Amino acid sequence: MGVRRGAFFQAVVAVACLVLWLFPVSLVAEEVLSNGDFEVATGGIPEAWSVYGGTLSRVSAPVEQGSYAAAFTSTAGTGWIYQTTPAIPAITYTLRGYGQLGGGSSPSAFLQLAFYNSAGYPLLQVESTGRILEADGRYHLLSTNPVRAPASTTTVRAKGVLATGAEPGVAYFDTFSLLGEPHNKIQGQVKLQGRTNQAGAQVALGRQLVMSAPDGAFSLAEVMPGSFTITVSAPGYLSAYRSVTVTSEASLDLPPVLLLGGDGDGDGVIRLEDLVLEAAYLGQPSPSGLALDVNGDGRVDIYDIALTGINFGGGAPSPWRN
Repeated sequence: MGVRRGAFFQAVVAVACLVLWLFPVSLVAEEVLSNGDFEVATGGIPEAWSVYGGTLSRVSAPVEQGSYAAAFTSTAGTGWIYQTTPAIPAITYTLRGYGQLGGGSSPSAFLQLAFYNSAGYPLLQVESTGRILEADGRYHLLSTNPVRAPASTTTVRAKGVLATGAEPGVAYFDTFSLLGEPHNKIQGQVKLQGRTNQAGAQVALGRQLVMSAPDGAFSLAEVMPGSFTITVSAPGYLSAYRSVTVTSEASLDLPPVLLLGGDGDGDGVIRLEDLVLEAAYLGQPSPSGLALDVNGDGRVDIYDIALTGINFGGGAPSPWRN
């Protein structure tokens, strides 16, 4: 019974990890734009996009990727298509997209990224590192350098710009992407009860999975601001969890967490079956599918039984404790 229960628990953990991987919490660099490929339109106009100094439409040719692209016709001078989205201070943003000139008087096409505060005041504006200066019938990749949002940022505006002379001009844009990448990290330490080597505990936060070092230290990098739940687990131990809130301007140092040992069959509860299994394998290595060697000395002994007895009745997941 204990072996079957342990195998079932391991299968549940594997499925849970797969779900976290396929449907992750947004922790790392994430896409900010909506309809950046211009595939969705209403009345022939790409949704989520606005225009200044010209007209915008969705076209089926020329396209860089997918079935459609955006066609922008400037009335004269400089105009642009744009999308404004919420932004987070201290996050690094990079705007990328493809452009192609269709004609005009001394035309040029480029990207622009602008940050605003809550009053709509512009805080910072950057342009792509290159410009398209020739109508050669090809799409060209444009990109800004990564730029960190100023402290009072509330929104960011992504633009595809067309600058012409006195005559109207045409530019095509496709496959825009605005990525926001965090710099925050969460770090802490795991203590495995009864062990001197704290390596091998798994720390999970969304799709991020890291293992503890021999001293128990762990670090989760590039965590987006927000509220999350961290789970720490190890074979033979009751898992622990903690709710955390990451701000936009600071990393988070957690207090140490102590995992309680004795869950030899991995069913999430320390009960009589665990003690019975330890007694059955006393003096032997822990068999496959079970984690009876709580203190990790290579065999099941009286110390393992003692730890299991101390924690008898405990269940997982348990609150963070140190």
